Amino acid sequence: MKRGLTIKQKERYDFIKEYIAKNGYAPTLKEIAKEFKTTNSAVYYILDALVKKEWIKREKYAERDIVII
Repeated sequence: MKRGLTIKQKERYDFIKEYIAKNGYAPTLKEIAKEFKTTNSAVYYILDALVKKEWIKREKYAERDIVII
């Protein structure tokens, strides 16, 4: 069951969803970090929360591994 998102999580989720719709593939951590002017580790932390809340899933060791659930 999906749980609610914080404002930052929602912003990143919406960006990822729109990016996939436009490009046909997911953004990299670096591309997300650049968009929001933050660090890769901050993006990783948000993505980890999105996985735990079941909004996305990720494949290990793949650069463009984000999948919208």
